[in-house]
Amino acid sequence: MKKFILVLMVIYSSFGFDIDDFDKGVLYLNNGNFKDAYDIFYEGCELNDDMSCNELGFMYINKQVTKDIDNTVNDKDIVKIGISYIFKSCELGNINACSDIVDLKNRLNVDDEIYNKSNKKYEELEQQYLIQDDLNATKY
Repeated sequence: MKKFILVLMVIYSSFGFDIDDFDKGVLYLNNGNFKDAYDIFYEGCELNDDMSCNELGFMYINKQVTKDIDNTVNDKDIVKIGISYIFKSCELGNINACSDIVDLKNRLNVDDEIYNKSNKKYEELEQQYLIQDDLNATKY
């Protein structure tokens, strides 16, 4: 019986977060329900969903995450926390997140190391997409 439950847990965890969950988070965010949006995006980011990490990062930067939602947040670190989530999204392969960090460099005083890593990852992903586009074009 224990093995059966373990197998069920493994199967369930592999389907733990999907695009429907992300879309629900976006809906909550657009309706101003920041707590529920935060919960969904935080869970997705913990499961390495790149889009959730990016949205979560912007929730911090836009000050939509308050102490009521995350009791560790403070005005001093809120932007750094946001950048760290966007950077995680970039590292997970979200080219838009990499571009966001590059674009935010001067406006939000993004750390040089994070900026450089994001810029490098952006260039790597751009090359991958260009190669993939070339491969797809030759198929037709």
